Amino acid sequence: MRYRDRNVIRETSALPHAPARLVSVVIPTKNAAGHIARTLAAVFDQAPAAGVKLEVVVADDGSTDDTAVIACGAGARVILLSGPGTQALGGSPAAARSRGAAAALGDPVVFLDSDHTPAPGWLQAVLADYEAAHDAGAAGSPPGPRAP
Repeated sequence: MRYRDRNVIRETSALPHAPARLVSVVIPTKNAAGHIARTLAAVFDQAPAAGVKLEVVVADDGSTDDTAVIACGAGARVILLSGPGTQALGGSPAAARSRGAAAALGDPVVFLDSDHTPAPGWLQAVLADYEAAHDAGAAGSPPGPRAP
C-alpha cells in the first residue's frame, strides 16, 4: 500500500505486484466546505478493501466557500466549472457530473453526491454490481448517510 498526501491517485493492492485497476469517483459539489473533507476521507478509505487505484474528481460548480481548497488538500483533483479564469460552464449538478465524468480517467466512473458519506464496503458493493452487470452502463449501491 502506498499513500501520499495531495495525490490524485492513491495506490493500494492486496498483491504487491498485481496491477491495480483505476476507478474514478466523481463528486459534483457546490458550497460543501462543511462536509466535503468527511466525504472524501470516507471515499479514500474504500480503496484498500476494494484493491483499486482510486482517482477522485470533485467537480465544483461555483462554490463561494472553501470547498475546492479543502477537496484539493484532501487529495482530490478539483475541476472548477465557474470562477476566476474559467468560463461559466456549470449551473447545475448535471453539468458538474458531466464535466467530472469527462475529466475522469478510470473505468468504471462512479458518482457520489458530496453530501453523502459512503459506508464501509460501499465501493466494493458498487464494483461487484458493476462486474455482475458488466454489459450495463451503470450500477449502484446505497452510499450511506447524508450530511446534516
